[in-house]
Amino acid sequence: MMQCPQCGTPTAEGAAFCPNCGAALASPETTPPPPTQPMPQAPPAPVAPPTRPPPPGQPPGMPPQQSKTGLYVGLGVLGFLVLVSLLGAGLFLGYQALNDDEQLDAAQDPTASASVSPSQTPESSEPAAPTEAPTEAPTDEGGSPSDVDPGYGTPDEAVNATMPSGWVHKVLTDEGNVREYLVGPPASEWTDIYRVEVYADGLWHVSEISEVPGFEEEAMSEGEAIDVVGRFENFIKNDQPNKAQRLTIDPFRSDPASAGYSNGDLRSFEVLSTRALADGTFWVYVVEHWVYGDEAYEFHVVETERGPRINDVKPA
Repeated sequence: MMQCPQCGTPTAEGAAFCPNCGAALASPETTPPPPTQPMPQAPPAPVAPPTRPPPPGQPPGMPPQQSKTGLYVGLGVLGFLVLVSLLGAGLFLGYQALNDDEQLDAAQDPTASASVSPSQTPESSEPAAPTEAPTEAPTDEGGSPSDVDPGYGTPDEAVNATMPSGWVHKVLTDEGNVREYLVGPPASEWTDIYRVEVYADGLWHVSEISEVPGFEEEAMSEGEAIDVVGRFENFIKNDQPNKAQRLTIDPFRSDPASAGYSNGDLRSFEVLSTRALADGTFWVYVVEHWVYGDEAYEFHVVETERGPRINDVKPA
């Protein structure tokens, strides 16, 4: 039962007004229900992306193969660039080589001349002087120039290397690139005239040897025969084959032994005897002392217009 708050009259439960005084009755307060916590919600399940069907020939479940089209295109472009670079380099080198050849041909062609304007061309009514061909190096007894006369830096050196040992000389004529010398034994009359010239190699060569007019050649002496053999042996001992060969004539000159080397193995030699022949020539007997033993030879010496020379050698 409820009571009216104004008059205290008992009222029925749930009445809205008092039956006595008509006052409004307040409805009984209802205790609000305790708040309820929301239930935790599970996170949404991941949605799988749509799958494509595997390409033909690929088993299901295998990862799809990546396309290599881009790689192939890149390699093709790179190869093309390399090919173009090589082709350009080849064309450049070929053009440069062709240009170098043309310049070399122009430099070697004596008739080629640079083009000049008419104002640069000198006017001359005189014909060009003929060019004298260079003289070839001399030969002697069929030998080559390098074997006979290798050439010398001065004319005096050429005469000294050609004339007999101990002889003297003096200048007879001097025409620049051509000189003539009087040559002969010391303290005696001049016997020979040596003509010395500069040849195409730029060196001095003895080109001609002639007798002094009115000089009568004397018979070769035993001492002259011994001297030419001794000089020959010394040249071989000192490894000077060209000088040794100039003291020989054929047939010995054609033998390689006429221009041999000792390579330091020839220690010494001795002239032991001579043998004169009726024709005025001599056989000179020599013993050579080598590091490996002794060897004996006979040298045949004859008189020539250039003095005594060796024309034959045989073992003794």
